[in-house]
Amino acid sequence: MRRYVSILRGINVGGNRKVLMKDLKSLYEGLGFSKVETYIQSGNVVFESDLKWSNADLEVKIKQATTRNWKTVMKLNEMINS
Repeated sequence: MRRYVSILRGINVGGNRKVLMKDLKSLYEGLGFSKVETYIQSGNVVFESDLKWSNADLEVKIKQATTRNWKTVMKLNEMINS
């Protein structure tokens, strides 16, 4: 199982593009990710998946689910810890 960290840019900044973290967590769980955790109201999400994901893959899935265009930055946990 791969562990990922994703950062959705521009969420909840200055009261704009407001997204509740419980909704974001539900979205990621609905995409089939497991062990989903969010960090404060930042748009940062840690999750696990058996599949290999890219930023572009995740952006497409989030846009399809929310009809909003989000820019994501995503890293594998192993890359962050090294």
